Amino acid sequence: MEDSNDLFSPLPPAAKINKTLSHYTSLDGFLNIIRESQIRASNILFLNDTEEMEYGMRVARDVLAEIDQVRPDTPLKRIARALTGMNDIPDVYACCFCEEHDMLSQWRGYGAATQSVSIQFDADQLSAVARAQEFDLHPVTYGKRLAMKVLRARLKGAESTASIVRALMNSKDETDYTADDARRMAVLDLAPRFKNDAFGEELEWRIIAKAHVVKKVEYRTRDNVIMPYVNVGALNTRLPITRVTVGPGKDASLTRKSIEKFLSQRPFYSDVEVAVSSIPFRT
Repeated sequence: MEDSNDLFSPLPPAAKINKTLSHYTSLDGFLNIIRESQIRASNILFLNDTEEMEYGMRVARDVLAEIDQVRPDTPLKRIARALTGMNDIPDVYACCFCEEHDMLSQWRGYGAATQSVSIQFDADQLSAVARAQEFDLHPVTYGKRLAMKVLRARLKGAESTASIVRALMNSKDETDYTADDARRMAVLDLAPRFKNDAFGEELEWRIIAKAHVVKKVEYRTRDNVIMPYVNVGALNTRLPITRVTVGPGKDASLTRKSIEKFLSQRPFYSDVEVAVSSIPFRT
C-alpha cells in the first residue's frame, strides 16, 4: 500500500481530454449510429466481461476499506460493509470506446465472420454530448492500485457518510444520505469504472449512464438475451465523428467505397474520412 502521508494528496486539475476515441462495431451497428445520430449504451450486466460489475463492487469495497485504515475516524467501513452485502446490483448503462482506432485484439473480438468498423470521435465533443443527458465519459481504471489514485482527490476532506458520498458522486447536494443511499451511489459511480488489469490493453473509455438520470430504456436482441440499452445523442443532431476505419475483411477496399457512398448521402457526415485498417489480419 502507498505511503499514508500521500494518500490524500490532490491530483492535478482536470484538463481537456484532447483525444480521439474509437467505438468498434459491426456494419449494421454503424448504419444505425449514422442513421439515428445516436450511439447505444448497453446495460452493463449484459456486457462481454462476465464479472463486470462484481469486480467493480469488490474493488470499490476493498479500496474504501483500505483508505479507512489510514483514516479510522471516518465511516468508510460502513459503506464497504454495505457493498459486501449488496445483492441487488443497480442498472447502469455503458458505451465503450478505445484509445486506439486500429487494434488487432478489438478486430478479433468482433469475430472473423463479421465485417467490423471503428468509428472515431472527438473525445471533448463526445463528453459534451454525454453531459447534455447527465451521462459521464470516463477512462476505465485497471486494477486496485490505480483505483486508489483515482479516489484520493475525490475523498480528500470527507468526514461524514454524506460528505463521502457527495465526494464519490462529485455532488454539492447537502442531502443527509442514508446507508442504503451511500452503498447504491458508491456502486453506481465506482463499479462501472473499474476492471481487472488483465483487460488493460483495451485502453477503454466509457460513457456511463446511471438509471436515475435515464429518460427512456430501449430493448434489442443480442445472441440469447434481450439487451436493455439507452441512446446517447439526439436525432437530427450530429455526433462528433471524425473518421471511420474499415476493419480487416475479404474486400476492405470495396467496403470502404460502400461506406463512402453511404456517408455522401448523409448531410451530417458527408465530410467524414474513411480509411482502411493497416493490419494484415485474414478474416
